[in-house]
Amino acid sequence: MWWKASSVALMIAMAASAARADPATPAGAKQMLDGYVAIFGQQIADKGIVSVDPHGDAYRVTWHVRRALDLGAIPPAQFQMGDFAYEVTPGAGGAWRMTANAFPSIAFNTPTDQGRLLGKVNLIGINIDSSYDPARPSPFASRSIFGVIAAELRIVAAGKVIPFRIEESGVQVDMKQTTTDTGANLELHETVGTLVEKMSVPIETQPNAKIDTTFKVGAATVDGTIDQFRTQQALAAWGAVIAHKNEPNNEASAAAVKTILAAALPGWQKMNFTADLSDLSFDMSLARAR
Repeated sequence: MWWKASSVALMIAMAASAARADPATPAGAKQMLDGYVAIFGQQIADKGIVSVDPHGDAYRVTWHVRRALDLGAIPPAQFQMGDFAYEVTPGAGGAWRMTANAFPSIAFNTPTDQGRLLGKVNLIGINIDSSYDPARPSPFASRSIFGVIAAELRIVAAGKVIPFRIEESGVQVDMKQTTTDTGANLELHETVGTLVEKMSVPIETQPNAKIDTTFKVGAATVDGTIDQFRTQQALAAWGAVIAHKNEPNNEASAAAVKTILAAALPGWQKMNFTADLSDLSFDMSLARAR
């Protein structure tokens, strides 16, 4: 999760730095949109994939995810996701704050080698509060809270349906970043109240029978650090991919992109993660373990 958070933060920072602080204006919204276009390409504006609008002292950024999926020819019947919106409030000296209190549900119905995978993912009780100030010792800091993350899945194979449910509750992720001459140092702390997985597996030799399993984890924590994450090189590589995406797919263009991507490797100097789990239990129709 750390790399997603750091990448998103960096992209928001680049776009937000173009807009001036208080008050929000249409011109500032256009400048912020141009910042996103510089990262993702002109299509996100031409196709209405992202929009930026003044909203009091902040700018409301909305990603219309379905429009992006349409560009990739992903049928709506296979994947559905609503709009994701957040507010960015620019501050003095390139500082900004990003807040969000909702995340769209995700529904999918995709083919697999054996049948189909169907499901829906809901995130409830969300609060995301991230801020960036280049004048601070730790320029970037973020706290993300998720009351419940619930996934209801169904695996369909060989005429059988296997229901599968995953639910996490009380999730909180804190992250901060310091910047060095060669990259960014990241620190992550995540806590989870509970994790529950449930599955019902049909028994092949008994058509009307099944095995019910439940796996539970009590309080859990994850702590991680990554040293010298090469953010500037990663963004340069991403920009190169965007710049070459409309060129003919030949050996010369592929070699040019590979050369730029290679300059961003290795992506970090050192990574370390530790996890602490408590109150593990496993129950099923035929056995129990704690």
